[in-house]
Amino acid sequence: MKKTTFILAMLLMITSLGSCSSGDAETTANETSSGAVAAETEPSETEIHDDLPEKDFGGQEYRVRSVTYDPSSYTTIFDPAELNGEIVNDALYNRNRSIEERFNMVFTASEDSYDNNFKQLKEMNIAGDNALEMVMCINRNAFAAAVDGYLTNIDRRTYLDLEKPWYSKDINDSMTIDGKLFFAYSDECLQMFESAILLMFNKDMMTDLQLEIPYSIVQDGQWTFDLFHQYASAALLDLDGDGSYKKGDQFGIMTNIDFFFPSFWISADTLSVAKGADDIPYFNIPGNERWISSMEYVVQLLNENLVYLESAAKRTETVQYFTQREALFCMSTLGRMPITRDMEDDMGILPLPKYDAAQEDYRSRVIDGWLHVVPATISDPEYVSIIMEALACESYKNVFPAYYDNFVSHKILRDEESIAMMNLIKDTRVLDIGDVQWFETIRSKYQSVVEKKNTDFASVTASVEKAAAQVIDDAVAKIKELN
Repeated sequence: MKKTTFILAMLLMITSLGSCSSGDAETTANETSSGAVAAETEPSETEIHDDLPEKDFGGQEYRVRSVTYDPSSYTTIFDPAELNGEIVNDALYNRNRSIEERFNMVFTASEDSYDNNFKQLKEMNIAGDNALEMVMCINRNAFAAAVDGYLTNIDRRTYLDLEKPWYSKDINDSMTIDGKLFFAYSDECLQMFESAILLMFNKDMMTDLQLEIPYSIVQDGQWTFDLFHQYASAALLDLDGDGSYKKGDQFGIMTNIDFFFPSFWISADTLSVAKGADDIPYFNIPGNERWISSMEYVVQLLNENLVYLESAAKRTETVQYFTQREALFCMSTLGRMPITRDMEDDMGILPLPKYDAAQEDYRSRVIDGWLHVVPATISDPEYVSIIMEALACESYKNVFPAYYDNFVSHKILRDEESIAMMNLIKDTRVLDIGDVQWFETIRSKYQSVVEKKNTDFASVTASVEKAAAQVIDDAVAKIKELN
């Protein structure tokens, strides 16, 4: 496993670099708002540039449709109306005003549901309407829009440099088909980071159980399925002594069904849909012993009553149960962590375990990611790509560090080790297109088997294989025809 260093200092202090068009990359030790002094970092030998040309767009509008912002959920807001003293709000506001001043243009923002945004893309395409420069979609809708020809190919956006550090290269590479990419994740998309699966754990309970706090175990690459099973087993307790395990007893793990089972095949470093050297995807489950073994592990956890499993509709409630000391671990998304702010017990976070110690790296599942895509009807790809690149770079420089600082200053992450764990999770994110883009055809078909604590995955795979191959082939054929 690649050693993950504590890079919060770099992320927090990078705000001193100023505009992405120029800046001084030298950093010094700073004190975070949580009171922890960040470690000194060596000055960078290179400045951070977005390499964009000087342009004056004469006050032109840049029209953005995002998903309606819910302050209790994911960060989907694009352009706050004003400064309000809230660190992320103000970073977003300042980012946009800086870009407007730099390029003499104006953002015009609106919001709607992600389903309505998908409909808007279709209607714009049919009418040939250039009404919006960017539209926020959930990943599966963005992919469907790309397959149907509603989106502009990345190649047309000439000023996007996907090799820059503000892009999520591994995830973007996983989404190419036949060398084509129609949307890309950057640090402008905070929600994708928030949708990473992780383990919250009760540090006080772990100490009471005389278990080692596993930060160093993770860093040494020894946080595995077997060890996680041991920890979860140690926490199981039939509190009312009736011989059964139900709500009100103490569990090893609390989670939701859609967060649960796919996260383990991904953390085991295998995919339901993989790609060959030709960049063409294929159904990867038939004959995949590692995938089957990871799913058998999931069922073992259930059969041993180590997991309290809730429906997908009760994601907030599940974290609330965890804060009330009802489980040692809670498997959820980073975006749900603010629910733990008032938790009395101390807590920390960890990545999901590796399949075994021989596995090279941890793998952290991204369940989805809402991002801004570009309609095929845009009239000025140069304008769109310049502003998109500026948004990505400024988010990397100023918004993302503010987001990190928000977690620290509000005591959501309560120790430096957890911040290092968050960095590790960010660095090891994986998106399985069979889990996300083709979830209805592939991932969802295995859910009922898991819920029934059955291990007959071979039968499900046999029933799914033909449909999976067909939906993949159909998408590939359509994408090959697109420019």
